[in-house]
Amino acid sequence: MKWLIFMYLVGLSYVFPMKGLKLEYIPGTVYTYTYETVATLSEPGDIARDRSPVGPKVSAVVRLTVVWEEGESQLLKLQLSDVKLSSAETRDRAHSAFSHVPTSLAASHPTYFHWDAGLVAQLYTAGEDSIVVENLKKGVVSLLQLQTETGQRQEVDVSGTCVVSYQVEDDLTVHKSKSDCIRHDYPGEFSHVKTLLGVSVSSSYDSRYDINTDHVLQGASSADTHVFAPNLRKSIASQVTSRQTLTLKKTAAGGDKVQGSSIEGAVSAIGGLQTEALKLRLQTKKQQNQSDVIETLPALKPDIVRLASVSSSKAVLRLLKFFRSGEATKEKVLEILRNEERQGKKPEKDFINILPYLVEVAAAVQTDASTDALMEFLKFDDDNAVALTEIYLLATAFTSHPSEKLLLGLWALSRREVTSTKLRESILLTVGAVLNSFMQDAARRESEAFKSVRASLQQSLEGCATDEDCYLSHLRALGNAGFPESVATFLKLHTAEANLSNTVVVESLKALRKLDRRHICTEEMKKATWDIYNQYYRGYDDVIRTLAADVLLECDPPSSLLRRFILTNYSTAEVNSYIGEKMKDLARRNEDMRAMLTALYTEKEIGNWYVRAKQGKSTFYLNSLAKTADVSADYALNILFSKSGLFKTSNIDVNIEQDENSMNVLRVGIFAKGLEAIVGDAEGEEADEVATAGMQLTVMDTVTSPKVFFEGKAQLMSAVWSGAGSTPTSALTANILMQDHWQYVPLPAGWVLEVGLNGMLAADLSGSVQISLWYQTSNSLVQSRSVAQLACNWILSFSLLCVLDDRFTLIRFFCQLI
Repeated sequence: MKWLIFMYLVGLSYVFPMKGLKLEYIPGTVYTYTYETVATLSEPGDIARDRSPVGPKVSAVVRLTVVWEEGESQLLKLQLSDVKLSSAETRDRAHSAFSHVPTSLAASHPTYFHWDAGLVAQLYTAGEDSIVVENLKKGVVSLLQLQTETGQRQEVDVSGTCVVSYQVEDDLTVHKSKSDCIRHDYPGEFSHVKTLLGVSVSSSYDSRYDINTDHVLQGASSADTHVFAPNLRKSIASQVTSRQTLTLKKTAAGGDKVQGSSIEGAVSAIGGLQTEALKLRLQTKKQQNQSDVIETLPALKPDIVRLASVSSSKAVLRLLKFFRSGEATKEKVLEILRNEERQGKKPEKDFINILPYLVEVAAAVQTDASTDALMEFLKFDDDNAVALTEIYLLATAFTSHPSEKLLLGLWALSRREVTSTKLRESILLTVGAVLNSFMQDAARRESEAFKSVRASLQQSLEGCATDEDCYLSHLRALGNAGFPESVATFLKLHTAEANLSNTVVVESLKALRKLDRRHICTEEMKKATWDIYNQYYRGYDDVIRTLAADVLLECDPPSSLLRRFILTNYSTAEVNSYIGEKMKDLARRNEDMRAMLTALYTEKEIGNWYVRAKQGKSTFYLNSLAKTADVSADYALNILFSKSGLFKTSNIDVNIEQDENSMNVLRVGIFAKGLEAIVGDAEGEEADEVATAGMQLTVMDTVTSPKVFFEGKAQLMSAVWSGAGSTPTSALTANILMQDHWQYVPLPAGWVLEVGLNGMLAADLSGSVQISLWYQTSNSLVQSRSVAQLACNWILSFSLLCVLDDRFTLIRFFCQLI
């Protein structure tokens, strides 16, 4: 009998399904909840280390009333009252940061939202609340978005547009998690285009909902955690956690009802409402007074001029804050620059001129005010002001988020009649670097300014005709830009009919350095570089042939190509030596290369002393420099000598890698040419080359103008007899804003977190070369000093407008971790 009753009930459940989990708010009823939200800032792991959290806590009473409904579509009225501010700290109230803070808050105006099957379709406000109260309400409304069935859907709330997953348990509990959130955009945000120099933000969102037997939300709790870390050093991460708790206290009859045939009609019946996006608004804050930085500038000067020191980078970061503040208008920046220039012309006793440093900082901040001020202040047509202008261009080349105004201004500058050849090249190099910054951003890549300057730079190169200096400066600019079109330019320049000097060929190969392998390792490129290496159309300098070999060796060469490299008997001993060392180094890092070389060395034709013995002094090697949990750094050294044993080129590279991202932090290249003609050992084009030696730096993937030690026999002999070559020549003295990041992170509870990071690199690099024509030897020396300063800011600002005896009091909580 019991068995029959059980089967009967089961059958009924299929014919008449159970109601299941459903929310049913009844019109004419006021649902009163207690609400609490807490936001805490800490370092990851602080709770485990029993450290007290830091942050504000807000408690309030929330009243919900259904004022209109039609099916599952409802218009709810939300009222916030009894809002109190306290501290999230667990220590005694007497020691709390809020021990003397009033805890009353002004009354808020009703907010309405269209609730359709648990989804917030639209928010309506009277527009009379303060920003902070409005944001708190939006946090509550976001919490009330709820789906009562297991599954996924896309939702828009204060966090942005997210993929939301729901899991229903026991018909009374719902678990909610959010992922893949696309945050709302806020004005004033920026980040570095290079991932390695940016900031990683990882977020998690989890909520729990309890439904009572009356199908009303009994309670809800949520917790979201955001961890922010500089990609270069994630160990100095910071974490913010916000929590929300909503608990039903009572229900009571009452509440207003409105008439309307539709949601639009109901909203019109209420009157005075306006639609509002479910996006947190930024509070209008009074700018911090930074004028004291300028007032204390004389005291900062001794620190600023200490090259590559901690005190220097700290002082420069202080200046950066001023130039980024609202006080740094175009007129104010001009006043500061002109005042320093004026004092420098008639210096008083103990005067320290920091005008170059002010120009650096003004360029680094990348504001329109500073850009306009510098363009007006600098004298690009004055040969006596080239050094100061070069400093501006170098600082601009490292900018992380340049504006269209800056790009167009630089291009217009490159079209002007600038008398200094060196300055013209520096302008083009800076244009290339800024174009590369634009190209890293998909949205900015589509701007008309970028497209226009990009096309103009390509056309300008084609117009160089037979002007070698024009070719060199434009090729270096294209190298800084990193355009994939550089491959087509290279192929066009290296046709059989082209008659380019060795110097132009070298720069055209170097211009490919930023390109991805998918652009470099094409069949056309492999054929062109193989033709150059084998000198099919003309004879090439050994530097060119080794650059061509580098391209081929980086493109996963097959065993047949390695065989041809090894058995080449028409190369100089130095080229063979260089390529042999390069293949050995690649084999240490590449298993496929190692397996192929091992197999080749077992062949009698290759595995013998005559083939494998090192014949020259040229070399290449790469070793690990440092390795941390976040990044790895390595350094590479290559040296190439001429067949007569004279120095030709030497490059020292420092690279950093993280996952799939890599960056050339520094390349110090020392070069010499035309020396063979002096000792009577030159052939072909080498016989006509002018004896030259110099240095060229590549910093953060950006090439700078070459620094020449001497050019011509007269300068060479003067350097030899005077010993000038042994005196270090400065190649780079700069304060580089290496990391630059600012963003707003909306927290579900209604707070807005500001995340800022500034990384300053102070560097002083110099080099020298000593050449002995008698002993046919050369010695090169590179000296470097650098200091990196990182300032991280995690700011949680909260302002409440309070009403106490008809007096308004501003309560502001400010927390900053540096």
